[in-house]
Amino acid sequence: MGTLPQCLAWSALYAELSFKLGNLCRLSYLVFDSLFGLVVLGLAMARWTDIFVRFWTAVHLYIKQLETLITWLTNNPAGLKLNDALNTFLSNFFFYHIHIWRTYVTFFEHSWTKWLLIASGALGLSVLVAFLSDFLRVLTVHIFCFHIYTQKLAKVCWAAFLGVSRAFRSKKWNPLRERVDSVKLDSRQLFITTLAMIILLFLMPTICVYFGVFSTLWLSVDGACRLLRRAARMIRQTLAHNWDSND
Repeated sequence: MGTLPQCLAWSALYAELSFKLGNLCRLSYLVFDSLFGLVVLGLAMARWTDIFVRFWTAVHLYIKQLETLITWLTNNPAGLKLNDALNTFLSNFFFYHIHIWRTYVTFFEHSWTKWLLIASGALGLSVLVAFLSDFLRVLTVHIFCFHIYTQKLAKVCWAAFLGVSRAFRSKKWNPLRERVDSVKLDSRQLFITTLAMIILLFLMPTICVYFGVFSTLWLSVDGACRLLRRAARMIRQTLAHNWDSND
């Protein structure tokens, strides 16, 4: 995920708390933001049990649907002829990580998340929405990991394919001069290069399918987190602007 400063830069909660700490003198804004947060919390607490059950049911359903999706990928969907060995390896790899993810999710199903939610709401509506953004991002960190795994695999495969395709055309990349030079291959080297290029060519569709699926899932989750973060920023800016106008 990166270093601590990079992680904090991704955190909507950190941004909202930093703004509040930097504006402690704006008492009216802080009070109104906290009041709005407590009102929303009060409305939610009236049906907390129902919301809690529905939310975690949806999370587990999402995980179950992801397992179904991977199972569907192993059956050559839409007529795609995926590589069986690589497909089996990737599906087993992701099934194992989904099992870890399910265990990871159960850690958040305890009552301490409720108290964190109450604390964030007491600090303000903008902090509450920012907390939801960060909570969703932390809860779905495995989707981000799946995206990174497949992205790295796709990059390595593509770089290797470019390298062997250059060698097949009697070319090679010269990193010292940063240019493509000519190279002479004997029959054995040409055979190995051709074989490697064919293998990579047949592996790439499978890798691209997994990369496309998990990138789409990550973009949807990231989009939801960004939307919540933007909502928190808009709430903060609206309340702060109204406070400045009244002042």
